[in-house]
Amino acid sequence: MSRTISKLRVGVRARRSAAVLFAAGVLTAMTAGLASASAPNPGFRTVAAGFDASGNVTSVLPVNFAVGDCTLFNGSTIAVTKPTANGVVFFNWHAQAFTAHTNNADIWHGTFTFKTAFGTVIGTIGPLDGARMTQINHVYSWDVPGNATFDPALFGAITQVVWRGEC
Repeated sequence: MSRTISKLRVGVRARRSAAVLFAAGVLTAMTAGLASASAPNPGFRTVAAGFDASGNVTSVLPVNFAVGDCTLFNGSTIAVTKPTANGVVFFNWHAQAFTAHTNNADIWHGTFTFKTAFGTVIGTIGPLDGARMTQINHVYSWDVPGNATFDPALFGAITQVVWRGEC
């Protein structure tokens, strides 16, 4: 009788092990070719914004910003001109970044939300695409210019920018 029970236990364990191995194999097959993400994706950083004498606003990334396999370097900027009477602003996103892993090419996608100290959204720019990063551990630089529309009456109240990054 104890031999029969032992055989049953072994049979159940073998079926469980086979099921686990099958599930692991399916998961491996489903995720093959996907980039390994080492940092949360998307990522967010709230950064101070400052005005120059002409009324233009700039936000400078104070620390490196890691998202997935990519890192945007400190010193990257988003600069926005004072709006025209009808609210048109011109911007330039200047950045440097690298990727630690890629199967083809990683691209940093940046979105910038300009807010007051109370969190009121004044305007959003993006998503914008950075350079195609095809080589690992190579520093890429880019400038992405463009225009957007912000409320001119609220523009001067901007104190912070939420940087959203995806890679």
